[in-house]
This record gives sequence, C-alpha cells and structure tokens, in this order.
Amino acid sequence: MSRAFIKEDASGEEVIVPSRAPLPPGTPNLVTPRGYALLEAELAELMAERERVLSDPRQLAGVQGRIEALEERLSSAQVVTPGGPPPDEVRFGATVTVRTAAGEERRLTIVGVDEADATTGRVAFTAPIARALMERRVGEEARLKTARGEQVLKVVGLEYETARGSAQGRAGALPCALQRLQQHHPAQQLDPGERDRGLQRGRHPRDLEVERLDLGGSAAAEVL
Repeated sequence: MSRAFIKEDASGEEVIVPSRAPLPPGTPNLVTPRGYALLEAELAELMAERERVLSDPRQLAGVQGRIEALEERLSSAQVVTPGGPPPDEVRFGATVTVRTAAGEERRLTIVGVDEADATTGRVAFTAPIARALMERRVGEEARLKTARGEQVLKVVGLEYETARGSAQGRAGALPCALQRLQQHHPAQQLDPGERDRGLQRGRHPRDLEVERLDLGGSAAAEVL
C-alpha cells in the first residue's frame, strides 16, 4: 500500500499506521539476502517494542499494525540469492556503474523496495532508473527521461555479490551464466524468467527517493 492505513485500538479509537514502501499490484516482492535479513531484524525490534507497550492500548495498536504489515511483506518475499557466475547483464541485485554524457560516474545497486536507500546508492527495482538499466550490458547505453530532458547513461561496470559476500564482475565484457535463485524460508523461490517478466513499468511513490540522483554534473536530475 502507498498510504498510511487506519487501525482501531482496544477502545475503538483510530490509530494511523505508517505504510511500508509501496509494491505495485502484481509485482513480485524481490529482496536481496541483505534486505531479507534487515526485514527480519526489523520484525524482532517490533516484537520487543510490542512487549514494552502492552499497557498502552493506543501504542499497542500502532505497533501491532506495523507488525502485521511487515509479516505480510515477509511472507511474500522472494529472495534472489547469488550463485554461480554472475549474469553479464543488469538484473536484480546488480551493482551498476554508469557514466553520464558529462563524464560523471555513479554506482547504483538494484534492490527490493524495502531496502532502497538513495543516500547509499541502493535503488528499488521499481524505480525509473533501475527499469531503464535492466538487461543492459557493459558498454551499452540506457535512456532515462527526466524533467530536464532525456539522460543517456552508459554502463561501464557491472558487479554481483557472490554467496560469500564478495563482488564478482569488472568493466568490459565478461562471459557470465544466469543468476540462480535459492529458497530462503519463508520466502518463495522465483524462476529467473518469471522474475524478469514480473517487473512493472509504472511510476510509484517510492521512486521519489531516487528521483534526485545527480546524473548530470552539478544539477540534480529529476526522473520521470
């Protein structure tokens, strides 16, 4: 859901519960192993917080609402785990280095909606820039529409985390195999073809977090 929702406490009063990062209907809830671990840690913190507010019905209702939303997100999670040689094109989980027409370089990691954080270069796979880069290889260009016109981004580097946590990949063409997926309880296993076909191309509120990435020198580019 993209908006906060209302939940009643024990007295019947309405409590506003903040919404989670929006996931468009029909879009698979792809997460990285790191992202899934963060969700589990968040759940543990909320469970502890619930114990602390048991005597306050209003606070309890708010925390319980957040727990329910998080548990729903966890139950639908499809963890994309590294395995074998990385793909030779941009896919979910990739760390991509792009170069603008002005010669500026940026590194972006494509992650799930809950893990996205523009301040650390982690971009949701539903974001416009992530969608523009999907399936591009090193040396290829992606075109990104912004409020200031079309930006051309050249892929100059591509890396994937290995199962041991180190990065694999380098600038230049590198023969690679298809990324494998592994079930991560209670996450669902996802076939790579189904994963890629499930990516949606609509604009969503979470994209606003990455809409002011500096893509053209000193001026911030607002992604459409």
